[in-house]
Amino acid sequence: MLRSVTVVLCVGLMLSGCARLSNSRLNPLNWFGPSAPVANITANGELRPLVTAGQASVIDSRVLIDQITDLQIEPTSSGA
Repeated sequence: MLRSVTVVLCVGLMLSGCARLSNSRLNPLNWFGPSAPVANITANGELRPLVTAGQASVIDSRVLIDQITDLQIEPTSSGA
């Protein structure tokens, strides 16, 4: 079982890196098609909002902080 999985993984890596198969359907990098940029400006020249008006909005009921007077950054095992 382990040997067959190893062989399949090696063949898959070889196919995805092969120059002759770079445009083939066998290449896993071509399965979902190329990405395309999305225009963020409307036809009127206005910037499109991140959230449309039809989506539900969440109301944050937490108390706002007026001023930050002290900040401590302590090191941890996964960062700061």
